[in-house]
Formats: sequence, structure tokens, C-alpha cells
Amino acid sequence: MYTHTHTHTEPSFERRDYLGVHRQKQTGYSWVGLHVPVGRFRAFEIHELGRLAEKYSGGEMRLTVEQNVIFPNVRDEEVASLLADPFIAGGRFKINPGT
Repeated sequence: MYTHTHTHTEPSFERRDYLGVHRQKQTGYSWVGLHVPVGRFRAFEIHELGRLAEKYSGGEMRLTVEQNVIFPNVRDEEVASLLADPFIAGGRFKINPGT
């Protein structure tokens, strides 16, 4: 018989902050985490995220367990341009959802 020994709120679970701009180990690169409200995407938003991934992170995009988006391998000199892109600057996906 199976005995459940874990609770839904594991005390050892450590939340990590994936939102914002973070330096990578590789010199000259950062990764950018975007908050996705309620973890829901619209079709056109997936296309826009793909466009940004192609342009800024070598076509790579990752999703977190909280269903947020990470663009890895963004060249440091291109971070400002990524953040200024109208899809991010004027959209609903934010690097800091509290602002």
C-alpha cells in the first residue's frame, strides 16, 4: 500500500526569481524573464515571442514552471532594444509586473 509522505507545501521548496534581466555566466550575455499573466498566451503572442526569440536569443525561448517566459543568451548590448520592443514595452508581458 502506498503511503503519502509529502505535503502540498514542501518546506524545502525554494522559489526563484525568474523575472527581469539577469547576467549569465557567459561574459557579455544576459537572460530576460517575462511575466505571463495567469500563464495564458494568445496565438499572436506566441508568434511575437517567437519573433523576439529569433531576433534576440538565437531562436531559443524557455518556459518556467510558473508558465513565464525566459529569453536566454541575449547579448548585453541588445537587452535595451529587446525591452524597448513594442510587444514588451506596450504589452501585457512585463519584466516587472508590479510596475
